[in-house]
Amino acid sequence: MYVNRDGEQGLQGDRSERFFQMDATWYFAVRGGRQMGPYQTKRDAIRASGEYIRGQSKLNMVRAAAGNRAMS
Repeated sequence: MYVNRDGEQGLQGDRSERFFQMDATWYFAVRGGRQMGPYQTKRDAIRASGEYIRGQSKLNMVRAAAGNRAMS
C-alpha cells in the first residue's frame, strides 16, 4: 500500500530510484529535488547517502535539543 509522507500530495516518483548514473558518474537524490554527487561508483554513492542521512539525523537532534533549551 502506498502512503504519502508528511507534506506530500498525490502520487510521488518511485523512491527506489534514489541512485542514478549520468555521464559515467553516480548521484543520489535527496528531499527537495537536490542531487548529491558525483561519485565514481554506485557503491560510493550508496555509502555517501548513508553518511548524508546520519549527518541529517544528528543535525535534527541538535536542532531539537536547542529548541528544547530555548523553551525552558
